[in-house]
Amino acid sequence: MRTALCLVLGLAAGTAVAADQRSFGPFSADTVELEDFSGELEVAVVDRPAIEIRLSATAEDIAAFAATSDGSRLRLRGPQRTQGSATVVVGGVRVFSRGGEASVVIGGQPADRQAPVPRLSLALPRGTALELSGIAGEVHVGDTEAPFALALVSGRATVGSVAAARIALSGSGEVQVQAVRERLDAAIDGSGSIVVASGEVERASLVVRGAGDIRFGGTARQARAEIAGAGTIVIHAVHEPPEVSVSGAGRVDIERHP
Repeated sequence: MRTALCLVLGLAAGTAVAADQRSFGPFSADTVELEDFSGELEVAVVDRPAIEIRLSATAEDIAAFAATSDGSRLRLRGPQRTQGSATVVVGGVRVFSRGGEASVVIGGQPADRQAPVPRLSLALPRGTALELSGIAGEVHVGDTEAPFALALVSGRATVGSVAAARIALSGSGEVQVQAVRERLDAAIDGSGSIVVASGEVERASLVVRGAGDIRFGGTARQARAEIAGAGTIVIHAVHEPPEVSVSGAGRVDIERHP
């Protein structure tokens, strides 16, 4: 069965949807968890105790955003726009299919009703753990100096200096981290790249399934590097003999090791 592709642009005749703004908080928590967010995320690290949140989006998206706290953990959810079998692309452009037809949607709305991309800003006290999952879009995180986790569906992320880090990239995208200490776990399922510029960790566990690229410019006491596919893993230095497994046309390069 042939699939009809309809590219709906109509930018000149389109109707723009105005963005609203809403603030949440202040909150106090040891860990902030954000799930299922599509848009632009800015995390500014502050030297004050309160967590503050600002969301710029449509009224519908703001109504879909949820913030709940149990004292030690602050849970944030949405907004994430999904229709049919959607694939999110940086900038809020998505292609989805419904039955035998496919169409292009910009910012979660047909292009003749353009909605602004949600923009979420967090003021995060230094030392607060941050867990991000189901994220699509642009992410910027400062020097939290705390445990950090990121599961990126698509898009780009830049991150400052963090403690233990767990980074997972599915599909395609780019993640750049300035520095990690304690422990590094990084995995790519698909294509894309994860680059950690520096750091000294007890253990680094790096896994590529597909054609991704992981590079760690720091030093690990122990390291595990696993590739299934045509990916690349590069580690600057390992103190103990590393665990290396390659299946396919991949390559592991450890610049300094016993």
